[in-house]
Amino acid sequence: MRFRAGFVLCAWALFCFSCFAQVTRISRPGRSVTRQRLIHGSRFNPPMLQAVQPLPPILQKVVQQSSYLRFQATRTVEVRIKDHYVTHVEYVLRNGRQERIEFPADSAFKNQVIVDNGTERKRYLPRKNQVTVQPSFQDEALNGLVDRNGRMRKRRVELANGGAIVGINTIRADIETAKGQVRQQLWIDPSSGAVLKRVGYDAQGQEVAGFQYTAINYNPRLNSQQFELNPKGAIIITPMDDLVRIAHRLGLPDYALDGNSRFKLISARRIDKGNIPILSTLYQGPHGERVSVFELIQSVDENKLRATAGKGSNVKVIQIGVVNLAIIGPMTASGLNQLALHLHKL
Repeated sequence: MRFRAGFVLCAWALFCFSCFAQVTRISRPGRSVTRQRLIHGSRFNPPMLQAVQPLPPILQKVVQQSSYLRFQATRTVEVRIKDHYVTHVEYVLRNGRQERIEFPADSAFKNQVIVDNGTERKRYLPRKNQVTVQPSFQDEALNGLVDRNGRMRKRRVELANGGAIVGINTIRADIETAKGQVRQQLWIDPSSGAVLKRVGYDAQGQEVAGFQYTAINYNPRLNSQQFELNPKGAIIITPMDDLVRIAHRLGLPDYALDGNSRFKLISARRIDKGNIPILSTLYQGPHGERVSVFELIQSVDENKLRATAGKGSNVKVIQIGVVNLAIIGPMTASGLNQLALHLHKL
């Protein structure tokens, strides 16, 4: 059986942003990365000749200020799903690692509320009177800038004049692979270190997802109650609840990473490969790294899965009786083997 890397990519895309369905669909060709050669401050060498270096000061500021930013803002989020881009608007309150997101009255998500207090992320679904609970999300603008131990990575970076966003002159940072391929672009407010626009790209250089602020106020009135979410009588649904429910529905044992792994379950969902049902779970590590676990009855070819997992990811397949568990994560083979030891039946 062959998995596609899109399984993992889809899981990442769904959680890079707070919502992903029932939004305005825009039919347009895939958009590829554009590169301006207007370098901010100094002229860099061409991408293929540029050495991997420590983060420049502007990106160090993004990392350092992430936990201290305070603002009230409006942003537009776009995510590519197959051949469409889906878009929605969010109203954002930010207080360091705390965040509150609401939606316009004409949004498909109206009356929904998301609150991230830095430890856990809650989302209120008023139609069901449910609150779904997940681990807190790392600031997605930090992806690729900080390693799994919280240290700043060395990266190939090009800086350019990013132009004005919400009336603020920005610096654009192109974060590249070792071969000079742009994987994300950040438009940064040099005064605050806030990322006012972000675009992520896939291995083919096509835009995958992004956001852009359309209004921002750095001096909002904030209080602690804004970052609490406890609607009266609401049913609390955790990812572990979903895992158990789906596993039982598919007739699979409910395997999960234990607490000692330091990975927290973000989501559990059913996917189908042809007529084969699969329990797909996504975990987040202590520094934002993501690991996917696929559980199914069908046998799995580890070599084929490894070939499609993508550069930087490793694969481990475990067979327990008739059940196969495939683990994919951005770590060494040894690290993934150690993580696999923490898979247990609930």
